[in-house]
Amino acid sequence: MANGETRVCGGCFGDAFIKREIKRNGQKEVCEYCGRTRNTLRLEELANLFETAFSTHYERTASEPSPFEQAMGEIWWRDGQPVLDLVQEIGETTKEIAEDIRELLESRHSTREDYEMSLETEFDSDSCYESRAVPGGDLDGEWRLFERSLKTESRYFSHTVMRTLDKIFDDLKEHRTYQGASVIVDAGPNGTIKALYRARVFQSEKSLFAALERPELSIGPPPPVVAGAGRMNARGIPVFYGATHPEAALAEVRPPVGSKVVVAQFDISRPLRLLDVASLQSLAVGGSPFDPMYLARKQKAGFLQGLSERITMPVMPDDEALEYIPTQVIAEYLASLDNPTLDGMIYPSVQAAEEMKNVVLFHKAAVVAKVKRPEDVKFSVRDYESYEGGPEIEYSVREEFDSEAPSLPRHEPTMDELIAEMMAEENSIVDQRVPALELSRENVWVHHIKRVAITSEAFRVTRMEWDKKTFREFEENQKRNWMSAKKPVDPIEF
Repeated sequence: MANGETRVCGGCFGDAFIKREIKRNGQKEVCEYCGRTRNTLRLEELANLFETAFSTHYERTASEPSPFEQAMGEIWWRDGQPVLDLVQEIGETTKEIAEDIRELLESRHSTREDYEMSLETEFDSDSCYESRAVPGGDLDGEWRLFERSLKTESRYFSHTVMRTLDKIFDDLKEHRTYQGASVIVDAGPNGTIKALYRARVFQSEKSLFAALERPELSIGPPPPVVAGAGRMNARGIPVFYGATHPEAALAEVRPPVGSKVVVAQFDISRPLRLLDVASLQSLAVGGSPFDPMYLARKQKAGFLQGLSERITMPVMPDDEALEYIPTQVIAEYLASLDNPTLDGMIYPSVQAAEEMKNVVLFHKAAVVAKVKRPEDVKFSVRDYESYEGGPEIEYSVREEFDSEAPSLPRHEPTMDELIAEMMAEENSIVDQRVPALELSRENVWVHHIKRVAITSEAFRVTRMEWDKKTFREFEENQKRNWMSAKKPVDPIEF
């Protein structure tokens, strides 16, 4: 076994932080492992780094099953990674050096009494470790203040809210998942998402037929005057809620049995950038576990994972008014960013299969291009066609116009009409937004809702009798066996 004075160079480690520490604080001496003359540190000093990293990021797992687990009589496997493997892995070093560091740390944490009683201590050769659960750190507390401020104090302007959002999303464009993918998804003609689907429920034939005449208007985003509040928008601010699959769009509107639902495809006509909310649950944390700043990065990743779940979790109708406020503010904040610029968010559909996604396009991108039609067009909508065997359901829309009809003579406006027109133009708000969507006129469907299927997972309720006296006797028996020879104890029979 090497002692604490043994010298080790930076070339014997692959971890960048350890290399920098040895280069910054080491002395030029012969490395006792590779034999080269380089900057080196004492093994004792390096063991300090490993001990801090372990106490911060890892925890030792149980060496044997709990009394309850033994009582259940199930096969038990120890969780975690063997300590020697973990020391070697995080230091990116040789097994020889890892073992010397482990032995040095074990000697710090064990006593002669521990050895005589065969007690496992920290860094014991048989010990195993797993990553320590990391909460969101300071961001968890700031989020609670964020929600309280929005719900009970200042809904429209708050320095506390802005500071919290700036801290959460300040490096959004740098985030990557474990697979190396960006959390920002490209959509549009050359993107991974080229079209979106949107649905609307109808319970009368009249309103259904009217919607089929101009689907780009009736199925697209509503005008501000009738735009209700949603998960990602405040009342009066229309956005485009859609889905990446028609089945998801249909499921999200939760239609009642007997109703009819129009589902329309909207092609994305220009490049858009969407934040993939689900990818925040699998962020890679770069850096070294020996770096003091590594914990802060892990805490932020942990917070963003929880935030992703909060953004997409189902909200009961009675709670929507308050529970939607934080996500509405987040959406408006993200829509206002300049770097990176975002046009919307993509997130899992809670009503459909996991691979199907919902998409919200922020107000600035929630514009459907107008369909060019003659001014004198007249619509004829049918929901059936007659065949030899009788009528069959078949929806069709006929747009009637006369391309050879003479144009009407231009009406010369009076002075009063000119003044009224000028005042209307002066008071009107011109929509400067560039359309991002186009109705796919050949991809509009009407769904007749026959029944609604419920997918659930059933869990049987088990019941057992737990006699405290029996449990105490079991613990005492286990302790006696363990103190004598650590003989295995048979599970309690219920």
